[in-house]
Amino acid sequence: MNVLKLCKMILPLLLLTGCWSRVEINEQLFVFALYVDQGDQPDTVEITISSPLPNRSISGKGGGGGQGNPYAMINKTGSSIPDTINAIQRDTTRQLDFSHTRAIVVGREYAETGIRDILDWIMREPSLNLSTFILAAAGKAKEITKLAPVYEQMPSFVLMRFEILSNILATTAKDCLIGELGGQGFALTYLNSHLKPMISEKEQLEHWVGIEGAALFRGDQMKGAIQQVESKALAWAMSQIRKPIYTVTWDEGRSKASVIFINPKATKEAYMTSSGPLFKVKLSGMGDMILLKDAKKRSPLEVNQIIINELEELIRNDLNNTLQTTQKLGTDVMQFGNILEAKYPNAWDKLRPNWGEHYRDVAEFDVKVNVMVRTSESSAL
Repeated sequence: MNVLKLCKMILPLLLLTGCWSRVEINEQLFVFALYVDQGDQPDTVEITISSPLPNRSISGKGGGGGQGNPYAMINKTGSSIPDTINAIQRDTTRQLDFSHTRAIVVGREYAETGIRDILDWIMREPSLNLSTFILAAAGKAKEITKLAPVYEQMPSFVLMRFEILSNILATTAKDCLIGELGGQGFALTYLNSHLKPMISEKEQLEHWVGIEGAALFRGDQMKGAIQQVESKALAWAMSQIRKPIYTVTWDEGRSKASVIFINPKATKEAYMTSSGPLFKVKLSGMGDMILLKDAKKRSPLEVNQIIINELEELIRNDLNNTLQTTQKLGTDVMQFGNILEAKYPNAWDKLRPNWGEHYRDVAEFDVKVNVMVRTSESSAL
């Protein structure tokens, strides 16, 4: 038998080696989401994990499907992130696995004291993906676990869909690390939770979680938050929103139009001037008109120009207000410093040690908005 025939016989056998994982899949507990809060005692952290229950996910009599929620929440408090996770591990019958974690929520109190510990743990946990989304909660992060997953199977799936659909921001662990390690900042989707009667649950009160706006961080500390209107403009400027909708009025409110932008785009440029850094931001996009009420029955060309002018002014003011807020807080959440470093490395070396103060005191902005609107006659619905 020649060598070629021998190789043909041996190579297929290499595919029959089985699973090389050190832990069998039926011995693993897949953590889908983490919720991190400040503990009740000083210098403590409270962690809640969300994981599926395999015995309730299998349909049929033997699997226990339909006998309760198909997920479990485990909560522990400890002196540090690793200690608390280890305490959770001690009380579980399976090995914790973070390879399927897609969302981490931090409570406001914990965020205001600094999330450096969770970012440090993320860097050191080999099974955790840096594309994991990070969000902030207006109150306790663990309150978000009570949400009613009306259209999804688990609460963590709701959070993941918020980010995937780019409803506001889609900030990942990698984005946070870049902002924190670069001495700048980052913005997280800001969630709120409240009770409301649910028609699908026979008007019973259920926890409803929605997007309130964006939480602004300087380094690893939350410094403030902005509302939905400003956060929408911020997400557009950061290229993290898919189809923003804007409504404008004129004729003292008697005329109105709503436009959905199908391809929002943003560009950012940095310049060094004699007074300090200047950042130019340009937002552009094509929008389809989805509502029009013109009290004076103008021609399509005339009303289209009015709508464009109103939209450009509205979006420009929203973004300017957002940038002013970030300056007051010294939070470079759009990470202009990275652009400055790429174009003016020597200047950045001097500004970086106190970038928060420089960003607040001397940075200037030039915002331009250029949009086009298609009317119902010219757009494909």
